Amino acid sequence: MKLFCAIVGEAGGAFDVNIDAGASVSALKEAIKEKKPNDLKDVDANTLQLFLAKQNSAWLPSNDIAVISMRSGSIPKEIEDSLCEEIDPADDIGDVFGSDPPKKVIRVLVVIPPQVPSQDDVLAPAVQIPALNSLDNWDQ
Repeated sequence: MKLFCAIVGEAGGAFDVNIDAGASVSALKEAIKEKKPNDLKDVDANTLQLFLAKQNSAWLPSNDIAVISMRSGSIPKEIEDSLCEEIDPADDIGDVFGSDPPKKVIRVLVVIPPQVPSQDDVLAPAVQIPALNSLDNWDQ
């Protein structure tokens, strides 16, 4: 089954992922990470959040103004409102999306979790120890 996905808050267009209808949503997360190795290089697949791309119970058309504006990295209110209920990673793809996906619609909204900086990343710019040779003239 081919599912079109869009990463929320990241510039770029929608992309397709091929996955078996009997696979789990967790496997879809892995397939998304494999499809976007550069965009998701520092993200574990299991931390991706997946949401149904629906507005008023209808799939989001790929030519919808909200989808088009997402290409620049913006998050339109209509998209924000769709990020209510995360898809359960244990669910089967066929149970969530049905067997015959319509064409020219986005089916999955992908949210990348915020990156928490490591202790080294936070402290490195703040801690600057002067070199010994720079102490020679400290009293002048």
